Amino acid sequence: MANSNDDLCIKNFLAGLFSGAAEGIVVMSNCQVIYTNQAAGQWKSWIAERQGWLEEQAAACQQDGEEKTVIFPPGILNKRQLKVSCRPVSLPGFSGVTLITLADIEAEQQLTVELQSCQAKLDGLINNPNDFIWAIDSNYRLTVINDNFRNTYRQTYQVDLVLGSSVLEIVHPHLSGQWRGLYTRALNGERIVEQHVMEEEGKQRFFDVFLHPIKQENVITGAAVFVRDITARRQIERRVYQLSQMYEMIIENANVWITVQNCDGQFVVWNQGAEAISGYLQEEAAGNSQTMAWLYPDDNYRRYVERQVADVINGEDRDNLYISIRTKSGEQRILAVNIRRIVDEDGKCDGVYQIAFDITDRHQREEELKSYANTDSLTGVLNRRAGLEAFRHILHESGKSNQPLCVCYTDMNGLKNINDTYGHQEGDAAIVLLADTIKETIRKSDIICRLGGDEFLVVLRGCSAVAAERIREDILTRLAQYSRMQSKPYVLSASIGICEYIPRRDGKMRAEELLAQADREMYQVKWAGRG
Repeated sequence: MANSNDDLCIKNFLAGLFSGAAEGIVVMSNCQVIYTNQAAGQWKSWIAERQGWLEEQAAACQQDGEEKTVIFPPGILNKRQLKVSCRPVSLPGFSGVTLITLADIEAEQQLTVELQSCQAKLDGLINNPNDFIWAIDSNYRLTVINDNFRNTYRQTYQVDLVLGSSVLEIVHPHLSGQWRGLYTRALNGERIVEQHVMEEEGKQRFFDVFLHPIKQENVITGAAVFVRDITARRQIERRVYQLSQMYEMIIENANVWITVQNCDGQFVVWNQGAEAISGYLQEEAAGNSQTMAWLYPDDNYRRYVERQVADVINGEDRDNLYISIRTKSGEQRILAVNIRRIVDEDGKCDGVYQIAFDITDRHQREEELKSYANTDSLTGVLNRRAGLEAFRHILHESGKSNQPLCVCYTDMNGLKNINDTYGHQEGDAAIVLLADTIKETIRKSDIICRLGGDEFLVVLRGCSAVAAERIREDILTRLAQYSRMQSKPYVLSASIGICEYIPRRDGKMRAEELLAQADREMYQVKWAGRG
């Protein structure tokens, strides 16, 4: 038996070995307990109750010289199974030493499952088909080889990699110096992240290369190597770069307006086309919260444009939208705009882009053509087709709002005599004068059109028969005054028939019916000599 000092040293030695063990540890010498670790404390009462049984197991173990294991059924420890193992060991200064371990089988099994799961995950990571993974020890010998590295090496060099072989022997001769340097740096504690390029059958292949030292108790025992083929990624990156260069070239050199607005309404892209059309430089417009106010100074119109952008952000595209902007010089320009959403990789809207064409000149030509199509060439008022179309529209609105209107059928008196006596040029001048007099007398909301020859249709919105009569007298008075002022050899006059339409009284009527009624009124006026 050891003396007290030796006993204390041995117990300290045992504490250093077993203090952190998860299992309960009991050490017996000649069937006497000389040490229990902290984990054995949870079985303290059980050990005390079965002291005699443990002594018997220790004696049998010493006699047979072999390990003995007994499993106790549930109920010993929180209704779990308990495994008790005894085996003889040697311990300096002590005789008949038996090491007894007490383990919770369920916890042990759970740990085993967790270890297996971790191993499966590790295997899955190591054997990623896209990566090459291996590890070496401090003597450059292979300790880990993943399937992809093994299979690729076999296909390329018709050689099987073997654990324990020197990694320097498997490297292509012209790369051996480079890789020896990498391994040496890693074994000296350096973490390495590099990109390598290899020529293979006239083509370049790109690789990410990672080397990491492996340490055990702060001592470097090897290095782990991770190599990933990034050739496809580099090709994509190169293509993306080329496309971005092309995109920038197109955006910057396009003659059309190309802009991008973020979801806050600020312009973040403003190309040369937008500069040329608006007069605002990129430095002025991009990132400036006032740009929208510059382009659309009218508050109501700006809100209209902002609603169009908001609708696109919410998923509604806008095609061939006509908008009017004010340029830096104060000029109005008409743009035909297509607006589309920009979404990120998650499908979330990141803003809108706008492609617009300056159609100001075309719009002016279209307006001129529309004016030619709708305007009487002699008098400048609406022609018969446009006038009747406008009349029908006003009549429809009058029926919906129950507002009265008056239809005035106007015919010049004595036009044939003017043409025969003074010529058709003078007759045309008289027709223009009549049209101008009517336009000067009626309101802007009313319409006048030339039905043909010397006949005109006037539609007075929201006007009663009494008010229409005053307008008729005003027209006739102006015509008489003009005749006196110009000292014409003839008196310019007209016959005007008035038809009042009150929706609640007359019900639904067609424009042709009202026009015919006004025409009849006009002839009655002419025959009565009241024109």
